[in-house]
Amino acid sequence: MLGDGRGDAIHLFERECSLQRRHQKVIEECPSPAVDETLRERLTFAAVTLAKAVRYRGAGTVEFLLGPDEAFFFLEMNTRLQVEHPVTECVSGRDLVQAQLVVAAEGRLPFTQDDVTRARPRHRGARLRRGRRARLPAAGGRGDHGALAARRVRARRRRCRVG
Repeated sequence: MLGDGRGDAIHLFERECSLQRRHQKVIEECPSPAVDETLRERLTFAAVTLAKAVRYRGAGTVEFLLGPDEAFFFLEMNTRLQVEHPVTECVSGRDLVQAQLVVAAEGRLPFTQDDVTRARPRHRGARLRRGRRARLPAAGGRGDHGALAARRVRARRRRCRVG
């Protein structure tokens, strides 16, 4: 989501981050396969209402827990861009880093909710991000930074570019 600090805020849809290992996100997906259009409207309305109420300024993420009956519960608000933000950028077609800079410099949102919502059909599709985590097998798979002995860089395939 994105807020201007004056009481206006917009959403940029949802991301699914349920697949985790040891409280670390393994897969991020947008749009969420667990969310239909009605639930999406309820979730985004709740997130935007929260951001407006606290006069949030900048880019951030509101997290909810989703129950089996489509009830959802506020978990936390991360008041920063998260490492998963490119997932949202690819689906929304918006550069969130640039948007956050506009809010900081000019105190205004660089686009409206209607701009984002109307543009969605052009950017429809799904985006997945897989996190890579170093693991130490001898310690039961516990995370470990380890020592980097060698690194091979592969040529990048087609990537989402925003801007």
